[in-house]
Amino acid sequence: MFMGRRLAGKTLPTPIFLFTILKLNIGGARQPVDEPGDADGEEDDVERGAGESNGNVQLQDLQDGDRSTDVVPDSIENFENFEFFEFSKEGVNRDRTTDLVQKGGNDVADAGSKNEGGCLLGLVEQNNRMSYGEVVKKGVGSDRGPNGEDSGLIAMGQDTRKGESPLSIGRNTFSGNDAECSGQKAGERRGTLESRTPRCRGSREGKRGRGAGASSHRGGQMLPEFIANPNGAAAGESVGDSGIQNCNRSIKRKMQRKLAKEIWELAKQLGATADCDEEVICRIDEMEKRDSLAKAVTVKKAAGSAKKRALWEELHNLILNRKGNWCLGGDFNAVRSAGERAGCKGMSREMIDFDRFISESGLVDLPMVGRKYTWYNANGKYMSRIDRFLVSEEWLMRWCDVKQWGLERTVSDHCPVLLKHERVDWGPKPFKIFDAWLQEPGCKEIIRNTWNSTTVEGWYGFKLKEKLKTFSEEEIKNAVWDCESSKSPGPDGFNFKFVKCMWEDIKSEIAGFIREFQEHGRLVRGSNASFITLIPKVENPQRIEEYRPISLIGVMYKIIAKLLANRLRKVLDKVIGEQQMAFIEGRQLVDGVVIANEVIDEAKRNKKRSFLFKVDFEKAYDKVCWDFLDYMLLRMGFCNTWRMWIRECLQSNTVSVLVNGSPSRQFSVSKGLRQGDPLSPFLFLIVAEGLNGLMSSAVEKELYKGVTVGKDAVMITHLQFADDTIFFGDATENNIMVIKSIMRSFELLSGLKINLQKSQLMGINVEDSWGCKMAYRLCCKKGEFPFKYLGIPIGGSHRRLTMWQPLLESFKKKLSSWKGRQGRQLSLGGRITLINSVLSSLPVFLMSVYLLPKGTLKAIDKIRKSFLWGGEGERKRINWVNWKKVCMPKECGGLGVRDLEHFNLSLMGKWWGRLAAKEDGLWRKVIASKYGEGGRHWMDWVRNGVGACSCWWRDVRRIDNVEGEITGWLTEGFSLKLGEGKGVSFWWDEWSRGFCLANKFPRLYLLSEGKEKECCQMGSMCNGTWKWNITWRRKLLEREEEAAKELSIEIEGVKIAPGRPDEWEWIHSKDSRYSTKTAYSLLTKVPRCPTQERVFKRVWNPNLPTKISAFNWQLLLNRLPTKSNLLKRGFSAIMGDGKCSLCQEEEEDATHLFLKCKNRRWIWKECDRWWGINIEPQEDCWKTFEHLGTWTRNTRIRKGWDCTWSAIVWSIWLMRNQRIFQNQEMDPGKLLDLVQIRSFLWFKAKKAWCYFTLSDWISNPIACLTEYCGGKS
Repeated sequence: MFMGRRLAGKTLPTPIFLFTILKLNIGGARQPVDEPGDADGEEDDVERGAGESNGNVQLQDLQDGDRSTDVVPDSIENFENFEFFEFSKEGVNRDRTTDLVQKGGNDVADAGSKNEGGCLLGLVEQNNRMSYGEVVKKGVGSDRGPNGEDSGLIAMGQDTRKGESPLSIGRNTFSGNDAECSGQKAGERRGTLESRTPRCRGSREGKRGRGAGASSHRGGQMLPEFIANPNGAAAGESVGDSGIQNCNRSIKRKMQRKLAKEIWELAKQLGATADCDEEVICRIDEMEKRDSLAKAVTVKKAAGSAKKRALWEELHNLILNRKGNWCLGGDFNAVRSAGERAGCKGMSREMIDFDRFISESGLVDLPMVGRKYTWYNANGKYMSRIDRFLVSEEWLMRWCDVKQWGLERTVSDHCPVLLKHERVDWGPKPFKIFDAWLQEPGCKEIIRNTWNSTTVEGWYGFKLKEKLKTFSEEEIKNAVWDCESSKSPGPDGFNFKFVKCMWEDIKSEIAGFIREFQEHGRLVRGSNASFITLIPKVENPQRIEEYRPISLIGVMYKIIAKLLANRLRKVLDKVIGEQQMAFIEGRQLVDGVVIANEVIDEAKRNKKRSFLFKVDFEKAYDKVCWDFLDYMLLRMGFCNTWRMWIRECLQSNTVSVLVNGSPSRQFSVSKGLRQGDPLSPFLFLIVAEGLNGLMSSAVEKELYKGVTVGKDAVMITHLQFADDTIFFGDATENNIMVIKSIMRSFELLSGLKINLQKSQLMGINVEDSWGCKMAYRLCCKKGEFPFKYLGIPIGGSHRRLTMWQPLLESFKKKLSSWKGRQGRQLSLGGRITLINSVLSSLPVFLMSVYLLPKGTLKAIDKIRKSFLWGGEGERKRINWVNWKKVCMPKECGGLGVRDLEHFNLSLMGKWWGRLAAKEDGLWRKVIASKYGEGGRHWMDWVRNGVGACSCWWRDVRRIDNVEGEITGWLTEGFSLKLGEGKGVSFWWDEWSRGFCLANKFPRLYLLSEGKEKECCQMGSMCNGTWKWNITWRRKLLEREEEAAKELSIEIEGVKIAPGRPDEWEWIHSKDSRYSTKTAYSLLTKVPRCPTQERVFKRVWNPNLPTKISAFNWQLLLNRLPTKSNLLKRGFSAIMGDGKCSLCQEEEEDATHLFLKCKNRRWIWKECDRWWGINIEPQEDCWKTFEHLGTWTRNTRIRKGWDCTWSAIVWSIWLMRNQRIFQNQEMDPGKLLDLVQIRSFLWFKAKKAWCYFTLSDWISNPIACLTEYCGGKS
């Protein structure tokens, strides 16, 4: 463990830990391994176990190889500040270890890797007082001591700076005693344990140290060091010739049993505890640094679920009982999720227990950098992340910005794990414009003057040679406004917020630049330069292939690319096949998921022998061949000018790689498309269309046969979403070989190469042997159902809770990362923002395809609810407001958190909307072929469908009548707007105000002569006007005549319009199109109250920070944790009599605390004089707030006053908390100052156009709001 970090010229202590995990001799076959001997040429036989990972201990070590300087921070270059120890037959060899560290630590790592005994090397640096020590258990089985205890060794180090450095392990503190140490002859061995100073040397070196407990060194008191002396050398004897053969590397079996009892008894005296037989908790306590206290625990793995639970419980209790900055590190022999194992299955119960222990203990699992797994078995087939550091939130607040670094392993089956923080200066950073500059007064004028004083020649001045539609100013402006304002800038340093802000001044130059390109197909040199930044594609990237290169492009080129992309987008649907779902209007990502589900369901249901081949392209964008792209443009009919424009955009590109923010030297590229270029996605679709052409050709020539779906025999051969491709076909060897030939041909033509390691072949209704054989032919993996396609599980039952376990783990993972950065310091407003923006959005994609099971929805709500009120794991906090109330809209008294069940239904309802809109696409052809039999239109498919269907289609049909929801909310929401009336049943379709006439007028339906007639057959055109003509089987009775008149009134306003198609409308939307928002509002059915809405709109004042608005929300609902509210919830033992903490006279409720307390009543009078209004407190906070919103009709003044109200109640609340929790009194005179400053800052935070100052605000706030705000509100 190292401590030390430089910041602003000072060295701040930052703990840095490094572990190497080693194998133990626990069961299994053993084999001798030749090890280097000592200085006399002796060699030891080191016994190495072949057991599994649960036989491991830890060695604190330095990394090996040349990379040590890259990992070890700069703050440890002065090695004289540290003590290094190496246990050997001569005793403690400090100089040897120091030399090893200084030359890179390679030998230390190798020595530690071959250690059998499991000693730990201790290393620490501390300014005032610091100590370090560890006890490591030796093993189990034959290595037990006489009474069942396990043997072990202790290694301790300390600070060598001046002053006393006592060692504190557990609750005991030890310091050394002066005594002389004499030599010992070889062969004299006794079973005792001695205390030695680090100066103690063996007789080989001819040096005499101090005796047991010796402590003086370098002018200061030293820590004792305990080493094992198996022969029990008498006090004063040296251990140099005691016969220990390099005890840091090897401990002979015959010594272990004799030493076990003595070592374990000493370990217990030092505070080591172990309630279970197979683990020892080794504590490093009381690491004091100035005003902070750090505690570290080294954990050795436990075997067995019950013993692991016992270990987690003991650690949990240890952390709760002893406050401080905790760091736990070591081999936990447990993982948090299935993603932390590979090649072997973890026990889900153990994962849950371990994850719960971390959450309940308030620990943070820091990100792992460098590698994903820390343990590998001998052949590398099985791997897992069982070694990690867990730190408390207090620790992370004290030493922030640290990560776990997985280092390269050597001999051990475990990787060293280093906890450290590293900052490196990578050179100068390129210029970037900051958005804040544009808000400063006078900034635009400076830019305008500078821009006008600069002359740039050569952009335009040439005549038009080829007639194409010129880019208009409006088209250019639309392209600029389509670009996101604050995206990272390119080499020019400007983003589109700057361009939009200065548009009137620079639009002529931009138009000239674009005209130059359009006329001559040439770009000004440097205008197409770009930076490449690497974005991780996976959680813990290990190789360069696991990063995605994103190009940061200058604004001038991006405008041209956006213009070309906008024009290209309009024609792509005509030249790209329907199998491609990406970046084309009217096609969506979920279309491919639905088609794949339906094809698999069709094959399984009809027992068709089929296969599915999921293809992954290797670095697809980076390997596109430009010549092939130009050929595809030519084949699709693009003219020479368009091809010239595309070639210039590709060939003029120059690139610099950003290395931690600093650009490298520029270079040119000869292939590939830039990710980040607006034009690239559409160009890639043109390249990928070549694969579609090859497949279509193979099908036409009957070389390949896909899977047919439904009564119309719609053939599905493949699906594409950009580079994500999946093939379907009959399970024949010929099909497999055709696919292999097509993919190889496509690779040679386009440059796109298949990543066979990630590609999978799955068989449907075929033997496993056939699937394995064909996978071998394709050189890919044999996959299993369900599998993920475009991030969604395919081919399984989504009603099983196990299918949604990864979703729940993603929620927990998010919470864990937030807990690490903010933890309990997150305000209620911050948690509300994270829930609404992140947590509620995680399952949206899945909820667009499937109905989530009730159990999954409840589990997600439980996680969100716990996070909202500050709970962690199973530790519950008070839920101050009912969850249903929380899920209501903000203007209705809630927090606007989504009700996931209703949101799921509204998202699934989009499929009804897409069917109603008559979207044309491959997905609709598949649905019509499978479920469209016997129906006039789509409404018949979803309402009256018969026969077997897929799980997805069953969900689509049942969302209209989910238990507990509005029955028929979808069928009643869609109405058919008549056009020509063909194919629309007069009596049975909902074309008349959303009603079915046969149900509304059943008697007339029975008397009608045209029960099955269409609308166009129930009348005729007369002088250009449609007239209804309904005939009856007999003359109507008087009561029936009245019903007929009512029917005539009902249909009177509906006319047939020949030539206009019939359209379905969503009656709850203004544009008649289905929307998730309107459907969600319909399902929630929140009763509206205008008075309540006005109050809550003021509560969520956009000028206020979210945490202040959330505080106001709790206050007005009387849900603040006042003493009165806490007493109602059973906290009488803590609250006592519940008296107000400020006046000690009345019970502390919200009304008393904020309005009627005699010690705070004066602040309202002061604000009364400040604002010049009469503030009369009402019965409670709600009525007072409502009353104070009626004294002015000026919106701006009311918003300013609401900021002042919030500042008053927030300041009173902080004063109350300061009195209770810190026992401090605030000067009452400062309260008004705080109110004025806070209200000023809150109101001006989002209003750059308000030019009044703090002194103006304090003098006359109303004048500031009426005279200095430029007429804005």
